Amino acid sequence: MFVGKRKSIYCNTVEDFNEQMKIAKDICSAIYYKKYDNKTPISKCAYLETTDKFYKLTYKLGKNKRTYIFDRNGEHHYEMNVANVASQMSRESPIQKVEENLPDVPFDNKKFKDGTVGYRESIGSASAIRDANTKYIGNETIAWEYDLSSAYGQFLKEPLPDLSTVKYNTRVGKNQVGFIVYGSTRHGFPRLHMVTDNSIECKWVFDLMPSPYVKFCDRIFKQLETETDEKKREELKFIFRGNVGQFQNTNPFWRCVVVEKCNRLIKSLLRDDSIYWSTDSIISATPRPDIMASGYKWKEKHTETPFRLKTKTFYQWGDEMPVVNGNQKLAIYYYNLTHESQFNVLKDELPKEIGSKYVINPDTFRVELNKELRKYE
Repeated sequence: MFVGKRKSIYCNTVEDFNEQMKIAKDICSAIYYKKYDNKTPISKCAYLETTDKFYKLTYKLGKNKRTYIFDRNGEHHYEMNVANVASQMSRESPIQKVEENLPDVPFDNKKFKDGTVGYRESIGSASAIRDANTKYIGNETIAWEYDLSSAYGQFLKEPLPDLSTVKYNTRVGKNQVGFIVYGSTRHGFPRLHMVTDNSIECKWVFDLMPSPYVKFCDRIFKQLETETDEKKREELKFIFRGNVGQFQNTNPFWRCVVVEKCNRLIKSLLRDDSIYWSTDSIISATPRPDIMASGYKWKEKHTETPFRLKTKTFYQWGDEMPVVNGNQKLAIYYYNLTHESQFNVLKDELPKEIGSKYVINPDTFRVELNKELRKYE
């Protein structure tokens, strides 16, 4: 477990989290089973919060207040987080911030506790897509899956809008990109949309500039070519996702460009035999060599494999684990242990959730295997 200067640390083993539980128990005079409010003095107290997915232990040791996080189902979480990867990119090249270049953006700023200004609560950027062809819902189909490798990283290397060149209420010219606002996010905030032609007047138009992150992305891609450890590969890929996600707080125009380019590439490749698609993948009922030759880096993740589509968000490859939350995944795992046939999303009802894999023993103040699950072990 790496700690460093971070305030939130993932513990990926029971032993790591129990070690922090023991320290908190030894040095604190009171332990509260609730979320820490970030206001109450914490020098002699510890707070243990239980969420749907995590246990979060907050206490102060010396001058350092930290929150230790453990997945209730024991799943691995990356050492990296959004703040870490964003700092890596900002060291490569400072991010153009909206508040420094567009003071007249007509949206309320949100000021965070550290003094920074963000736009998460005032202007929505592009959103990732996820959809399915309704004619395949409820069916099992032999399918091929094409994954756009580190999609955000590929488009992060392409030209980005230079916020210092803003022009208002005009149309897009050569080597420019524009933005309009229409629709809203699920929270009711206006959403940005990218415009690349001169068919409509845009609220903002910017000149395109070479991406300052080409070398940065190339270094990550080079590491991905040689890295064989799957957990480390996922951490490297998270660098791209985390940085583009963090743009929402500083430069939603950049995030909009990267995400919309991914979405538009996927949509341009859809056909009637496309079963399911997202911002970085297409599942097809037939082989698609044209996808592999489309000019971007793709990977065939599944080839000629049974694909079961229950709903637009619930599917399964063969007898693999469906894409579900942690507690549902655990219930299916034990269902498979106690039934002759593996769980099938099209034929079987989701088994009743049986709780998380690990629970807190209040008598010992330790994380232990859920007694209800021991009979399966």
